[in-house]
Amino acid sequence: MITTDKVTEIFCILDEFCKNLDAELTKNLHIVPIDRGYKRMRNCKGQMSKSEIMTILLRYHFGSFHNFKHYRREAQLLLMRRDNAYTSSL
Repeated sequence: MITTDKVTEIFCILDEFCKNLDAELTKNLHIVPIDRGYKRMRNCKGQMSKSEIMTILLRYHFGSFHNFKHYRREAQLLLMRRDNAYTSSL
């Protein structure tokens, strides 16, 4: 099992990587104008950052889960336990 500190460290590394990647792609990526018959792609901002998604996927792949459903269920149980511990301490 990966500890919380390790997950935070992995997230920071991935976040820095994604920022550098986005900067390079923005600088070097040339988008074709729409008047040449190419379909313009939507460029809406997602709710999760790329680094958050990559961290979840890495934690899933390095864990001992049979499938993503089991991983998600385990993550939900962990969050519910934390919330119950927090509310009972109030």
